[in-house]
Amino acid sequence: MLSKRNKHESGQKSRQDGSAEPVPEWCDAKPAVIPPPTAWPMVLALAATIGLWGILTSWVFVVVGLLLCALSIFQWIQELRK
Repeated sequence: MLSKRNKHESGQKSRQDGSAEPVPEWCDAKPAVIPPPTAWPMVLALAATIGLWGILTSWVFVVVGLLLCALSIFQWIQELRK
């Protein structure tokens, strides 16, 4: 029992097959290409807010919100495709 405790305290873990090779705690899984930052998600959130606010106030704001949502989604996809 003492040997198991010393093995775990040393930070060395064993694999399931019984080998004593160290097991990595984590690995760097990064995408090959990171898209550049864009403001379109913020515009989409603002458009959704305007559209939802329009439900309470006036249909004009609903239309403006929907148009801005469509525009921001279209532009965001266009930027990601570049």
